[in-house]
Amino acid sequence: ASLKGIINGLLPPLDPPNEKENEDYWTFDLSRDPDFIDALTLAIQLKLNHFERLQMKLLLATLSTTLGSALLFQIPTTTSFIEWNAEHQSRALQKLQHSPITLKRMAFSSLKRLICGLAYSFIQKDSRTNPFWNAMNYPGPPSIEPSDVQPDFDSDQAFVTVSNDATLEYDVVIVGSGAGGGVAAAILSQSGYSVLVLEKGVYVPPNNVTGLECEALDQMYEKHSLLTTNDGNVMILAGSTLGGGTTVNWACCLPLPDSVRNEWITEHGLTQFGNDEYTTSLKQVSERIGCINQSKVIHNTMNQKMRKGCKVMGYSCETTGQNFKDTTKENAGYTCFGDAERNKQGGLVTYLSDAVKNSAKIIDNASVQRIIYETTDGRKRAVGVEAIVNHGHLLHVKAQKCVIVAAGSLHSPCLLQRSGFKNPHIGRHLHLHPVTAVSGFFAEQIHSHLGAPMTTVCSHFPNAKLECPCAHTGLMAAACPFFSAGDFKDKMLRISHGMSVIVLQRDVATEGRVRVGSDGFSPSIDYTLKEGDRQSMMNALKGAVKILAASGANEICTAHIRDTELLLNDGEKMETADDIKSSDKIQTYLLSIDKRGMREHEIGVFSAHQMGTCRMSASPDSGVVDENAECWECDNLYVMDASIFPTASGANPMLTTLTLSHMMSTRLAMRLKIEDNQEAVKIDSTEAKERFERRMKSQIHQPSYNFTLSIMLPWAVLAIAVASVW
Repeated sequence: ASLKGIINGLLPPLDPPNEKENEDYWTFDLSRDPDFIDALTLAIQLKLNHFERLQMKLLLATLSTTLGSALLFQIPTTTSFIEWNAEHQSRALQKLQHSPITLKRMAFSSLKRLICGLAYSFIQKDSRTNPFWNAMNYPGPPSIEPSDVQPDFDSDQAFVTVSNDATLEYDVVIVGSGAGGGVAAAILSQSGYSVLVLEKGVYVPPNNVTGLECEALDQMYEKHSLLTTNDGNVMILAGSTLGGGTTVNWACCLPLPDSVRNEWITEHGLTQFGNDEYTTSLKQVSERIGCINQSKVIHNTMNQKMRKGCKVMGYSCETTGQNFKDTTKENAGYTCFGDAERNKQGGLVTYLSDAVKNSAKIIDNASVQRIIYETTDGRKRAVGVEAIVNHGHLLHVKAQKCVIVAAGSLHSPCLLQRSGFKNPHIGRHLHLHPVTAVSGFFAEQIHSHLGAPMTTVCSHFPNAKLECPCAHTGLMAAACPFFSAGDFKDKMLRISHGMSVIVLQRDVATEGRVRVGSDGFSPSIDYTLKEGDRQSMMNALKGAVKILAASGANEICTAHIRDTELLLNDGEKMETADDIKSSDKIQTYLLSIDKRGMREHEIGVFSAHQMGTCRMSASPDSGVVDENAECWECDNLYVMDASIFPTASGANPMLTTLTLSHMMSTRLAMRLKIEDNQEAVKIDSTEAKERFERRMKSQIHQPSYNFTLSIMLPWAVLAIAVASVW
């Protein structure tokens, strides 16, 4: 009953504002739809962790009592929340949203994201569609001819079946199959080594890709797309399927900015980012993933609008690289839900396919529990991994040459921590490229779910980029601000006329931390935006508002819960930058953005990029891996994913991750051949030997990290001293 009350408070059946127009949309009673109730119940029972389920049960129990309802909402009442009418329930929930108490705002934002996001994406069993879509002019995924669906690779050749506890042996074991793991698998298998890739997510073959948002978010994303930071303030999207982020990202290919490369060279002592080796790897991976010439990119309507706005404002913008074969295909906008037509040249159809052709093997649904290492003469050496496969079978894999961790910036540090490594930098220096958004509505239809998203990037603002994501109903409902039930439904109804511009912040002031969660496996993420990054984001957000106004939007709003909205009528044409500057209405709205700020749970903040938790360093005192991506703390243990970024990249990280993995795995292949005494590579092995010698000189003995004692001892002494005084 409490759950139905929350549903009615957020999305109640309402009278249509314009007589009978879209009556079914407005009057639909979500709380009485058995398919939605089943989907929501399943999400709570199976997709929330133990602590989140406990919080949900406590909240629902509180709402079922008169005293609990009175205390929670701080209002006098003689009945419980479940007995109130929908209008009263909606006002009460908004009271939580605007509470000065962070925990109450967190409770509202969590409920709203879960219920509204699911409401606009779930599928009714009989109709195989969503009850809101028809009125919204959202067609769902485009139909695909069976003849257009081709396999990624020979599955019989690729996959190893594990039906019992087992022990396997390979030269190289790679944990993770995303941008880093896929490239490493291809390079090392091509070099003649036996390779096994372990992926904790499941493989969704092309013939099983439906393009339905609810199914993809459930099957192909970390924690079924419900992952957030521990305080619930940042919603995190991360791929958790074979191919990792390359399978579900938006195909935007941006190289590492020159300024960041120089920063990694000068401030972090990683001189290799200035040589031809990195540039060569960048060129090779760009060619392999089909990062097409920008002149061949066709911009969809929302990107055309953004380009128009940038031109009016005098903001620099450029066409991004794309690893689509064809940016005009309808399904390009659905690429975040898989790609049955293989239009996007992600890891499944490039590097993982290359690896399989060279006899590499794959096991999906394999959760690696720990890295196994041996210690000889004081030096640790990785020799294998232990994993749980198909939720029950214990798999022990021996690695004759090395172990490569490529589980992503959330799981790679957790694996190292579970394995007993003590380097204090493991899990620290987390960067998320925090994102917030502003939406604009136009008189004409935009259909921002069609065609390639993010084909344009504006880099006018320091440490921030402006881009246009595709807009699908579930994620839009999760992100759309909630001013009232009627306003929310109205905005969602007009989604085909809207577009969003996101602010992607290079978080230079903020660093978070990842640790193993209470279940012993999942990541626990601490991240609080610092003021410097907040100010930068708000500055860029105001620029995005100007772009939308200059491109013809007649209604603009940010994702802030107290946004006043900017309404521009037909007589207010914004055709020049001076028109924007001289508009009192626009300038007042821009000032309001600064006044509202970015307090936790008052504005939508998201992340699709995670970096830096096993960062590369020039010495064992300042990072987790050396210049070859080998762990300072353990020989033959490598990390090759975005977690080794020394800082936030300031650009969509896929291309940089591919490049780094290509460079590091190419080096590793050369080193292994040298160790195998293959004469053919000795001629060109001088630089590789020098790198190895530098590592050995910098740590004659492997570093022993016992920082816990050194950190805790002063506090213990202080506590004893205080106790003795008292």
